[in-house]
Amino acid sequence: MTKAVVDNHESNTNNIVYLHDKLQKDLFRVLYELYCFSKTNYGEMLVEKTDAILANAEVSDQLKERIFPQLVWWVIFQEPVNTDGSTIFQRFTRINSNKWRQKSAVFHQLLTSWQSVSPGFYMTKSVKESERVGELVNIVGLKQYTVAVYNKVFEPLQCGELLTGFLLPIGDGVYSSPVDLFHISINDAPKVTWEVLLQYHQHTNSTDDAPSRLYLSLITAALEVVD
Repeated sequence: MTKAVVDNHESNTNNIVYLHDKLQKDLFRVLYELYCFSKTNYGEMLVEKTDAILANAEVSDQLKERIFPQLVWWVIFQEPVNTDGSTIFQRFTRINSNKWRQKSAVFHQLLTSWQSVSPGFYMTKSVKESERVGELVNIVGLKQYTVAVYNKVFEPLQCGELLTGFLLPIGDGVYSSPVDLFHISINDAPKVTWEVLLQYHQHTNSTDDAPSRLYLSLITAALEVVD
């Protein structure tokens, strides 16, 4: 896996369509700055850690490249990489806290909530005509999300497909992802759903994995089914 995948993701962050809501503009600006901060300060580490996650996955290089951006964001939000045990996101928010002190209470509430968000697997239940807004249901726990895909280069939503990645709250009950969600076709969705749920119940009944690392086992299992 090369650093080019990380570089390509940065170019995609510049394609956000026009947002009417100032809160959402501010939050997407945070995501862009977070990505730049991560690449500048942790670029090599991100590649190394993501490659290590994929090292034991018996899937094609093409599939590894497709999932790579999701795992980069997993490292940013979930992996304690700093000497004090904090994540990249936590360090980033501490450094920028003064810059954001004039932001609204809702802005700070949403940003704080991102620290506890974990990636998941979501079934696409319905999609609006634009194919950029849809209703997704987490296959574990069945929580429902209204999801908006604001980046014009991201793949549109399709009813019946399975998606995986981060869904971050951005206000008004709407969620979005910092990167294009990983799309699993309608044909593959049933068998991937079955395998993910099987792995989920097996791992939650054991003490082998920390909760924050459970996603890595689930995504590996999902990729091996798709491939």
